[in-house]
Amino acid sequence: ISISMPPFPDFIEGNYTTFQKGQLHPDRHNLGYFDLLFVRAGTLYLAEEEEKYEVGPNKMLILLPDKHHFSWKAADEKTSFYWIHFYTTAKWEESDRPSSFISDLPIPHLHYHQRSYTLHLRKIAELKEIDTLYLMIQEILRSTESDDASEIWKTEELFLRFLQFIENQGTYKSRKASIAEKVLLYLENNF
Repeated sequence: ISISMPPFPDFIEGNYTTFQKGQLHPDRHNLGYFDLLFVRAGTLYLAEEEEKYEVGPNKMLILLPDKHHFSWKAADEKTSFYWIHFYTTAKWEESDRPSSFISDLPIPHLHYHQRSYTLHLRKIAELKEIDTLYLMIQEILRSTESDDASEIWKTEELFLRFLQFIENQGTYKSRKASIAEKVLLYLENNF
């Protein structure tokens, strides 16, 4: 999944949930935001439209905005997972290969300016550095517990660092796939 930045994605909400054996994920349509799922124990059996996924321990799945997602099979054991909803108004695309976007925001090039960047996240991935990853999620969730409205800045900062982490080092990629992605993006940007 490739997401143009800026504008930057916004954290909406998240939590840690445990399903008991036999429990189903809610059947949802048209949420309007991305749903990041990180399974700690057990397996989630989720479908997005017609595509079915088995998301086991220490795996991540991203469900897309406005797509129908639901359980295609009930949990067959106690299953615990983190979920994070985030929103963006930026251009994004799901594809078999990474895409490179230039922000649609009118960014002048005369002076110091914000750069365009394309965030690349894998739809489904095996997690690495799981202790760090889960600590980061817990820190994001804790930052939302305060009644102080100014904590939104801390939450957004933590969330953006988290996205950077899962893009760069939070998931396993084969060396060949990583090099191929970099070559492809370089060719697209310098053709």
